[in-house]
Amino acid sequence: MKKNIKTFNFSLILFLYSFITNAQAYKATYKITYISNLTNSSVRTESGLLIIKANEGSVYATKNYFKQDSILRLVNAGTISKYDVMNDSYPRTSFKNHIQKTYNNQMMVVPTQIIANTYVYSQKNSLNWQLLPDTSTIKGYKCVKATTTFEGRDYVAWYSTDIPISDGPHKFWGLPGLIIKIADTKNHYTFELESFEKFANNFPKFERSDPTFEITYEKFKQLRKDENENPLKVFQSQGFYPVGESISKPLNRNIIERF
Repeated sequence: MKKNIKTFNFSLILFLYSFITNAQAYKATYKITYISNLTNSSVRTESGLLIIKANEGSVYATKNYFKQDSILRLVNAGTISKYDVMNDSYPRTSFKNHIQKTYNNQMMVVPTQIIANTYVYSQKNSLNWQLLPDTSTIKGYKCVKATTTFEGRDYVAWYSTDIPISDGPHKFWGLPGLIIKIADTKNHYTFELESFEKFANNFPKFERSDPTFEITYEKFKQLRKDENENPLKVFQSQGFYPVGESISKPLNRNIIERF
C-alpha cells in the first residue's frame, strides 16, 4: 500500500482554492433527501452547500461538513480541545468529503475520509447528459429536463438557464444551467435547490490536520469497496489493531501522535 500511495502537503490542494478575488461568488443551498438504510428504508435529510466563484469553479459539501471544518480550525488553533467536541452536539454528516470543481479543465479534486485517513483523488467530469424537451417550474425557476447515468444509478435532472452556471450539487455538473433538482430513478438520493444568493464571505479553504494520501480514483473505489465489505481490513491497513490483539506490533507513529 505504501508503494501505491504517497503523502503530500495538503497546502497544495488548498492552493487550488485561490480564485480571482474580484469574480462574483454565489451560494446554492440544496436539501438532500436520501435513504440511509435500504433494509428498513430509513429516510434522512441534510443540507448541501455549493459555493461558486463565477467562471472559475466551485466547492461543494454538506453544511455539517463545513461546520466540522470550522471546529477543526479551532482545535488546530488551540482555542478548544479535541475532547471538547467528542459529544452529541458535534455536527454529523453521512457525506465525508468535499468536492472542488475547476471549470476550465472540467476536473474535480475530492478529499474524502475512509475510517481514520483522508485520501484525495482527481476525477474528470465524464457525465454523458441527454438533453430532453420536457420543461417544468421548480422553486420558481423554469427548468429543462436531462438524464444521465452515474456510478450505476440512473438520474433525472432539472436545470435552469435562468442561472447560466454549469454546475450543481455533489458531482453533478456540465449542463447549460444550474441544476435545480436531481434524483436517481429509485429516489434513493434527491438534491433540490432551496435558495440561491450572492456569497459575500471568503471562498472556503478546508482545514486538515491528518496526513493526506493522494490516490487514483480507481484506488479510491477499491478502498471504499473494502471499507463496506471488510472495514477491519482497512482499519488494520491504516495501522490500527483490534482491542485485545497483541500490542507488541508497532503502530504508525503518525497515528499515535494524532490521538
